Amino acid sequence: LLAPVEWNDGDKVLDACTGTAHWIIEVAEEVPENVQLQGIDIKLRLFPLVELRPKNLDLSIHSILSLPPEWMNRFTVVHQCLLVAALRSTEWPVALKELYRITKPGGWVQLCEFASWGGGPLMDQWWTKALSTFSRLDMKVDYGQRLEPMLHDAGFVDIQVDSCTCPLGAWGGELGMMAQRNAISVWRTMIPIMFNAARDLWGSEEEFSRFFDRIEIELGESESTNFQWVVCLGRKPS
Repeated sequence: LLAPVEWNDGDKVLDACTGTAHWIIEVAEEVPENVQLQGIDIKLRLFPLVELRPKNLDLSIHSILSLPPEWMNRFTVVHQCLLVAALRSTEWPVALKELYRITKPGGWVQLCEFASWGGGPLMDQWWTKALSTFSRLDMKVDYGQRLEPMLHDAGFVDIQVDSCTCPLGAWGGELGMMAQRNAISVWRTMIPIMFNAARDLWGSEEEFSRFFDRIEIELGESESTNFQWVVCLGRKPS
């Protein structure tokens, strides 16, 4: 939680597309108990068991593209992370308009997305092909590089941008190995969709899968493979 907030009784935090609710549960340890926490996603299958949730956390099913009308000006902080493969290019302005609507005047939105990945011949090749493949799906994989102007267009002010590099692979120790496992798992689940969108780039699904086998080898041997992340903050005018 990076938004510069001084908490008051009844403040509310929203974690959009919360998934396992990991982020919002960590936030529960940082904010006063009288701050109300809300997590949403389009499915509940990843939500933690009720007994594992903080008492001030509520999880519910909603789409970021159409949030409840009564949430107008409701949240002190709105957080959204890693929707790079979830929203089409035409849906991003709709989502940001909704985030702006539900953020209370003077409140903050905090977004986190990929800016790039690379650091090795195969990882660089994967980045180039991912850019092309995602574009055919009306998506962008480099939204981290686009967050600042998109927040500006949505009406946010006092925009702050921060970037960081996350090691990917064995050279990064425990963090690098965890990032590798997560990345490879997500990428492999996307093979059928990406292959159908760009068959000319991948040959066959089997070749696509073997490409990730080779990437895993590179990640085990390289000392430079990485993700570039961008976190972008924007304030709704008072």
